[in-house]
Amino acid sequence: MKFKLPAVAAMVLALTLAAPAFSQSRLKDASANRELSDQIMALVVKGDIEGGLRLAKPYLVIPESEVDTLIGQTKMQLPALEMRFGKPVGVEYIGQDKVGEHVMRIVQICRYEKHLMRWNFYFYRTPTGWVLNAFHFDDKLQALF
Repeated sequence: MKFKLPAVAAMVLALTLAAPAFSQSRLKDASANRELSDQIMALVVKGDIEGGLRLAKPYLVIPESEVDTLIGQTKMQLPALEMRFGKPVGVEYIGQDKVGEHVMRIVQICRYEKHLMRWNFYFYRTPTGWVLNAFHFDDKLQALF
């Protein structure tokens, strides 16, 4: 089963290739990165993906206008997601890994009645703290193995 979010996928690519200007807010350490991803996922499982994305906004390294565009496009896709997968029923932390001392990925899943969405959060450590460099979500169950 494959669920496509073409508009959102394009925005995720834009997030990854975003403008170099850093956001104002920084996370102090790797445990704060985990806390942020947990807080985002707590909103997602309540059906508030918009709230989760807004929570991430101050830590993202992209202009606010691009985040707002992503939020708008995601909101338009939510009815199709619920129709196909059902309502959210839980969140599960899958794991994290680091590449060197400056890059970290946290993987979590949001479980729905019929399927799941995998969320990848990518953090980058700057000289003044961690920022959320990029994130994406998809329904690629097989990518968890």
